[in-house]
Amino acid sequence: MKQKDLIDKAKELANLGQDYGAIIGQLEANNQLLIKHYVLDLPEELATQTIYGRVAWANRENVPRGRGRPRK
Repeated sequence: MKQKDLIDKAKELANLGQDYGAIIGQLEANNQLLIKHYVLDLPEELATQTIYGRVAWANRENVPRGRGRPRK
C-alpha cells in the first residue's frame, strides 16, 4: 500500500475510534508524526479510544495559548 492510502485508512479508523496501530507501524516517520497531530486535533474522548490515541494524548506537549490549541 502507498503511504497516502495508509494515512487515509488510519485517519478513517481514528475517526471511528477503532484501532489503527498496525497501520502506524507501516508508515514512514514523518507520516507517523502527521497522524499523531491529526489525533491530537480530534476530541479527547474520541482520540483516546485507541492505544495509540491514549499514548499521543498522554505525551502531548505544552503549547502557549497564543500559538494555537493548547496540547496539555
